[in-house]
Amino acid sequence: MWFDGSLAGLSIWITYCVQVVFAYLTTLCICSFIQNPRTRVRMWGCFLSVTIAAWLLLWVPSRAAGPVHFVLSSSSLPPSSHLHLTLPVKTAWASYVANLAPTAWRVYVVLLLASLLHLLLKSLQLRSVLRRTQPPSPEMELVFRRLCLQLGIGHSELGLASEIRSPATCYWLRSHVLLPLELIPHLDRDQLADVLRHELTHVKQHDYLWDRLAALGCRLVFFHPLV
Repeated sequence: MWFDGSLAGLSIWITYCVQVVFAYLTTLCICSFIQNPRTRVRMWGCFLSVTIAAWLLLWVPSRAAGPVHFVLSSSSLPPSSHLHLTLPVKTAWASYVANLAPTAWRVYVVLLLASLLHLLLKSLQLRSVLRRTQPPSPEMELVFRRLCLQLGIGHSELGLASEIRSPATCYWLRSHVLLPLELIPHLDRDQLADVLRHELTHVKQHDYLWDRLAALGCRLVFFHPLV
């Protein structure tokens, strides 16, 4: 099996494999002492970003002074002017690993496409829910607009949906706050304001955008145990 690329690319590949064990140990240790959930989320976000970046860097072509070959072989290589990295293994295992690499690549692509298709279907389902939302009452709309002004939110819409069971926020540039129809009769004016303020805080912090980016990143590195 040949690994064509630079020594830097090989180093990233090895580092990516080692960080699985390292991440388990450090995350378990650190999260045991940090009680702030926002801090833990930021830690996970940083780890996810580094993991995705390391994975994407594997696909960036790079050049070295000469070709670099990563070889699984049961015999020594002949003298050559090129650089070779050799791992001595049995002939049967070398053949098995060499045949496994293309299969693993195909499996990864198939699973990635399937997960992206699932994400697309969920997005279409959300659009369908939004098309069936009902407008709020004038009193409810007035409370919503006042809260938007207080939080400095310019573009946001409020809708009532029968398909959901809890308040939700979706989209980023033009956000939508959705309330369950069955919840409205059980809320007084102050409780309604608290629920809307909670959802509009998600809008202000762009939580839906970060959630979608995290969902996309998790699909790119779905094979990573900690992710």
